[in-house]
Amino acid sequence: AELIADVVVAVYNLYRESGREFSATQSVGVIVPYRNQIATVRRSIEQRVGTELLSDITIDTVERYQGSERDVIVYGFTVQREYQLDFLTNNCFEENGFIIDRKLNVALTRAREQMILIGNKQLLSQNDLFRSLIEQTEVTLKQ
Repeated sequence: AELIADVVVAVYNLYRESGREFSATQSVGVIVPYRNQIATVRRSIEQRVGTELLSDITIDTVERYQGSERDVIVYGFTVQREYQLDFLTNNCFEENGFIIDRKLNVALTRAREQMILIGNKQLLSQNDLFRSLIEQTEVTLKQ
């Protein structure tokens, strides 16, 4: 929650410093897998900037983000135990030899400009789908 809050505040500050207009309802949003994490993330953000500035940022689950978009999406995987990976990937199916994760697909397609993924790389790498995502992302970053 603290790392997510730091990233959200950094996005806000980048908007301000670059002269772009910041809109809490359009500029940035946060996706977390569990509903009980929403309040924790919101409290962490409020501790950094107060309650007024970023109080309208949408922090929600993947399911409730369907149909919404933001310039920047921060997706916090927020899993700490291996068994929690099953919940994150409980909506997968195989198509043409590829594993498709509906939740991950929705999360990754909510960002208009930038997607920021936050999670425990070592833990997420224990899952084939997330390991592939990490490897592809790392390759992209190196190019």
